[in-house]
Amino acid sequence: MAQNITDVLIKNGDIVLDSSGNTVMLSGIDAKFQRAMLCIKAKRGKFIYNRELGSHLDNVLSNENSPAQRAELEINEALAGFDNTFAKVSQSGDKLIAQISIDGEVRNLEVQ
Repeated sequence: MAQNITDVLIKNGDIVLDSSGNTVMLSGIDAKFQRAMLCIKAKRGKFIYNRELGSHLDNVLSNENSPAQRAELEINEALAGFDNTFAKVSQSGDKLIAQISIDGEVRNLEVQ
């Protein structure tokens, strides 16, 4: 049975509010992709309520000699707790682009 997920929409690190001041909600696949993105971009060990959340991707990105395979490994390790989810790095260099697949849907995520 598919799990229906809802989450608060976050943009540029802030909770998004509508014109009435209410939080904007995401659900379904959009909420899953947002959670995956937050998990990838969070620094592992820094979230006090769950030290296992996040990745060491910042270490990979700060090292100019890090190959795309290492970035891909870090991303997939961060996503290990997500069902039917995996990533493939499609571009590295000045910007890192990861193709994230959740439940068969694929979206590109730019990581800086």
